Amino acid sequence: MQQSVFPFRFPETSQAAVAWICGSILATLVLLAVIEAIRRWLNRRMQMQAEWRAVNNMMRERGISDAEQNLLRSMLEAYAPKTPLPALTTRRNFDACVDQEMDALQAGGHIERFEQTGIMLRKLRVRLGLDYIAYGMRIFSTRELHVGQMLWIAPVGKGPAWTKCGLVAIDEAYFYVAPKDKDAPLPKLGDEVRFHLWRENDARYEFSAKRARTNEASTPWAVLHTRNLNRIQARNFYRIRFHQDATVGILAAYGEDDAVAGLRPRRVVTRFGGIVTSLSAGGFALVTQHAVREATLIRTTLVVPGSPPFEVEAETVGVDHISGRQHLVRAHFTNISEDNRDLIAKYVLQTQRPKSGQIEVQQHETPEIPSEEL
Repeated sequence: MQQSVFPFRFPETSQAAVAWICGSILATLVLLAVIEAIRRWLNRRMQMQAEWRAVNNMMRERGISDAEQNLLRSMLEAYAPKTPLPALTTRRNFDACVDQEMDALQAGGHIERFEQTGIMLRKLRVRLGLDYIAYGMRIFSTRELHVGQMLWIAPVGKGPAWTKCGLVAIDEAYFYVAPKDKDAPLPKLGDEVRFHLWRENDARYEFSAKRARTNEASTPWAVLHTRNLNRIQARNFYRIRFHQDATVGILAAYGEDDAVAGLRPRRVVTRFGGIVTSLSAGGFALVTQHAVREATLIRTTLVVPGSPPFEVEAETVGVDHISGRQHLVRAHFTNISEDNRDLIAKYVLQTQRPKSGQIEVQQHETPEIPSEEL
């Protein structure tokens, strides 16, 4: 018999021994899985507790009242119990909680509580800094509109009977609109109303919304919020995002006794600074802290990459207050050479050209609305 080279002998194998070893390995794996699950659960629980502590500290630091804190806690516990901090610090998560809270109150028929909660949540949104929409970003709800926004309003049905309105107030329950021109004929509005609005450097939106307290004929009209916004495009010119520091001059109007009116350049009566944020062959938009009225003639210098600077004159067609002391001024060209307009158009088209080498066709909306294109 051949002698084994090992100094010991292996025990004889049996089915019981193999089963015991396999069972031990399986039990060890199960134990490890249970330990890992408990570890993750404890970590998640600690994270949730830390988030709730951060939420409570944030509410105290922002000076939020006890009633407002109770409202926020109840809303977060109902719709974001596991992620309270993102729900209080990011606009999209906060919007989701607000939508569910307001929908539940409206469905329950608690109108008075619905309106009071809407006012409180709007104050909280502003205090938390969640009312600001980054310039150029699209919107998904009328709760993302801002006071001073211009809208066109019309009754549901056919016909281009649009009335220019301004958004005069907003909370999480309603937004309130009133005609820009007090002498304009007011449309006879029913329960549902059509809207169009233009957001500079974004797109045009159309939507329908229901009025609240439809038996009231006085203005402003209270309108329920909606998330069914149809984002469309309706421009005579392609436009691009643009960034250029600019010095803008407000031009003087010609006097009635000016014998050479129209023959010499208008003089600049005041200057202010701004940032050109949008450019097209039809005009531009700029953000400034200087309050400018509509129908004001302005002059500035544009610098299109690859070409020397050139001066343009334009007329403001819209001025919106956007945040803090900033204003968004939209203007269309009134004095620009055809060579410079062609230069802008070529640059815009080249910048917008997709990788496929073809230009996207932009759809025009119907019915037609009085033009405010740049």
